[in-house]
Amino acid sequence: MTNMIKFFLLYGFVFGSINGQYTLRGVPESYAVLGENYTLQCDVTDSPSLVDFRRNNIVVCNMINCESSSTDNRYKCRCINNNDKTLYLNISNINKQDDTTWSCRGDSGGQGSTTVPVYCTLSLII
Repeated sequence: MTNMIKFFLLYGFVFGSINGQYTLRGVPESYAVLGENYTLQCDVTDSPSLVDFRRNNIVVCNMINCESSSTDNRYKCRCINNNDKTLYLNISNINKQDDTTWSCRGDSGGQGSTTVPVYCTLSLII
């Protein structure tokens, strides 16, 4: 095998798959409660400079190097101690429209998604 072919094979192996692994989950629960606050955690294996959180593929909050901006004050995204591997989306005042698919996506092409069911609590007055 020529050196040029070896180079291209090695290059394709090392750089062909630069998308990181993204895992999105609710913390501490996998479900949200109507009217309460809820947090999604996105764990990433690469180091994206831009990450956005989406509800039904519509960006609600994004971060560039851990600096966030949001389309709605109900959504706050952040990373802790400038750690761009663990990202959070805090959602205040959960409503029924939040019962849907959520995702986090990086500019490297990686993404993770989850479905968040929203439940309401019932209180009985006796």
